[in-house]
Amino acid sequence: MPNLPIIPILALRKATPFFGNQTWRRGGWLSFEDHFQKASAVYQSVKSQSSAPVNIYHTSGTTGNSKMVEHSQASTGLGSGGMKKSFFMESDLIWTASPTGWPVLSINSFFSTWSVGAGTFVHYAAFPTAREALETLQKYPITDAQFSSSLYMKALDEGDLKSLTFPKLKRCFVAGEPANKHLIRRWKEETGIELWNYYGQTEMNTMTFPREPGDDSRLDSVGKPLAGIDMLIVDDEYNEVPPGTQGRVVVRVQPYCPVGMFTRYVDNPEKTESCFCGDFFITGDLGRMDRDGYFWIVGRTDDVFIIDGYEHDLEI
Repeated sequence: MPNLPIIPILALRKATPFFGNQTWRRGGWLSFEDHFQKASAVYQSVKSQSSAPVNIYHTSGTTGNSKMVEHSQASTGLGSGGMKKSFFMESDLIWTASPTGWPVLSINSFFSTWSVGAGTFVHYAAFPTAREALETLQKYPITDAQFSSSLYMKALDEGDLKSLTFPKLKRCFVAGEPANKHLIRRWKEETGIELWNYYGQTEMNTMTFPREPGDDSRLDSVGKPLAGIDMLIVDDEYNEVPPGTQGRVVVRVQPYCPVGMFTRYVDNPEKTESCFCGDFFITGDLGRMDRDGYFWIVGRTDDVFIIDGYEHDLEI
């Protein structure tokens, strides 16, 4: 078997960093460094079917119990490609601020990055403060970063960002809660760095590719669907609506299902079945599409709103 590439991981751990032969220890945790040193140089792949389950993600669970979302070898390995072909390169270092149970962390920190040999930056905090984020982006050679839109807003309130220097930062992304035009413009004005929305779900991995760089006519768009994903806007009867009309966001799954589609909600066949209607997977989101195929996500079909990437029930 050909030699596998060595993929760099730059890890930042609070108060107990790793330096040289000094290994960070934590009770109940295994040391990656120890196991890496003991691992055999001979690697044997395990034969498995593309439909075999490989991991389980968890939803936020605010409208009921958290759902366990099962993904297969195909949906994980092939469906998680996302932005890798057009954005990430081997020389990049990507930081995604996210809890470990969310797919955006594994997609952006493993599959989209490692598949092209890019590095992954690991911070001790899943949700760093705005000040921590700004200090980290100045100190380390991070080229791509992803935070919630609220963290970008808090970062802008920290002061004059024009006086700060981000030596390697090229791109910033938002997911979970789309950034509005004002925030996107302000971030670019203060830092000189583009800020992009894109769209994905736990059940579907990354679903859209961001707008083109410099396209100021669609600043808050989440972009166009990735190849192999037929995303539509429909009415309550699941009829496609004209461009510019708000409606339900669905994905066509017949006659071909997108490779990134989840396999099921574990131990919940009724919920799995309820996510599909005829030829469509129901995302639960509201949105619109323009004549050129760009999408905007404007809300949910249930009484839920999103803060810091988490869903919250609306109570009046």
